[in-house]
Amino acid sequence: MNGRFELVDAETGDVLDLVTFTDGEVTYESGLAESIVGTRRRLIPATGELLASFDGWSNGYLITRLIGGEVQAAAGDTDAERIQAQWDAAKARLLRRWPKLAKPMVDELASQAEGLVETGDLARLGELQASAGVVAAVAVPLRQSGTDLAAEAAAGVVEEAAVQDVSIAAPDAPGVERVRQHADVVARIIANGYASGAARTALQLSGAGPQEVRDEVERHLTELGQSTNGLVGTEIGGLLSAAQHAGRLAVLEQEPGNTVQAIEINDLNRCEPCSEDSNRVFPDLRAALQVYVVAGNRHCLGRSRCRGYLRMIWR
Repeated sequence: MNGRFELVDAETGDVLDLVTFTDGEVTYESGLAESIVGTRRRLIPATGELLASFDGWSNGYLITRLIGGEVQAAAGDTDAERIQAQWDAAKARLLRRWPKLAKPMVDELASQAEGLVETGDLARLGELQASAGVVAAVAVPLRQSGTDLAAEAAAGVVEEAAVQDVSIAAPDAPGVERVRQHADVVARIIANGYASGAARTALQLSGAGPQEVRDEVERHLTELGQSTNGLVGTEIGGLLSAAQHAGRLAVLEQEPGNTVQAIEINDLNRCEPCSEDSNRVFPDLRAALQVYVVAGNRHCLGRSRCRGYLRMIWR
């Protein structure tokens, strides 16, 4: 398995190094990451195979972020291809809109930081917080994208049943309540991440002028939304995976089949727990949901990045 990772400082968001793994061999572009192996920031596994399973993992000091790799699957499985294509499209649409959606939150936090630096009340930087109204506004498009994708996912289950000569129908607004609640939490998680980033940036530049602090906070928060695998990309991806699960589940719960199969072929890189459960057949939906609770595999090392899903076998 081959690919590239950014190694990101968890506190500043700065990229410390680029790491390439080729046929199990790990190389470092700048050597900075390699130089800190063995310190409290130790993170780099000995082989690329291990490194590939830690996309998005953090030890509190470093974060790994996959920026390129070999896609394991989907090709050849029309259902998996459809599910992944719908997810990719929904995520791309949200990320394109994100700068505009996040601007009120960026402006609000930058203004708060500027004001506290201007008055010298640095102790309150730890209290920066996006207002409830701003967070609620961010949640609206997240809810809509999630519910739209859930409907597509439910329709996909109907298609899968038809291939097995089983006629079923999707319910109205499949999984809508699950998706709305998840979207609201994701909006707050992102807002909290932005508040933390604003506070760190303002504190680091607290000796500078208020306007300089504001400008740098705005720049940093804008950058947070630009990476497909950063804070925003990861949380949006997790929401959309949960939306697909909720939409599919809304159909599966009302039209249970004979057995349920775990499908683990839509991940860029598949970790060991997901590999172990790949193609696993559960006796019923209830058993399957013990492992696939909200979206992907509950044991996945990538957590919300997991793209595993459940396929019903009716005949």
